[in-house]
Amino acid sequence: MRKTFILFGVVLLSCSSAIGQTSIKEAAALVKKGDYAVSNKDNNTALIYFAKAIELDPKNKEVYKSRAIIYHKTDRYTEAIADCTKAIELDPKTVYPYYIRGSSYVKIKKYSEGIADLTYEIERDLKHEPAYTSRGLAYFALGKDEEALVDFTKGIELRPYEIVPRFNRGQVFYHMKKYNEALDDFSRVIELSPKEGLAYKLRSLTYTALKQDKAAAADMAIYKFLSK
Repeated sequence: MRKTFILFGVVLLSCSSAIGQTSIKEAAALVKKGDYAVSNKDNNTALIYFAKAIELDPKNKEVYKSRAIIYHKTDRYTEAIADCTKAIELDPKTVYPYYIRGSSYVKIKKYSEGIADLTYEIERDLKHEPAYTSRGLAYFALGKDEEALVDFTKGIELRPYEIVPRFNRGQVFYHMKKYNEALDDFSRVIELSPKEGLAYKLRSLTYTALKQDKAAAADMAIYKFLSK
């Protein structure tokens, strides 16, 4: 009788294991469908697939990361933070979720938390330009201009044709009243992206600070034209 009981238990365990493996495979298939939807810019469908995948395999850190990226891109920062936190709990050594979570913290003005996460990311990936840019924004918001300059400058070194870190550095220079440096950055942004209207506005303000009124007026006219 006891042997029968033990054998029955083994059968149950085997069935449970098989069901678990099936769920993991089904979840993986749903993740692939979700990723395909993302590649087609269909975020809503992707979110549906990812949610179903999590129901089937709640220990899959990749699906939390994928969903967090969508949440971040669609300004659902609190949800992005929650998914990144779950991915980190499942694998504390994972890196990219720290960037997404840190950037999301910055967006909701939790700057200290954002700096902590982004620093962790940067220490493990010294060439991740967006992490420097996000951390620079946090430093700038906290009034730490020098730290912000270092991060934006590093971002420019890593991606010299990316306008975001240069645009942000120009704003820091302007705030520090280093108008010639700000002028150089805004001018370079305009060279790289001639239809970036806000760059003309900020360069106009910089020209005004330098008492170059004609140049300021010309840039402000372009800004107003592009803003129509």
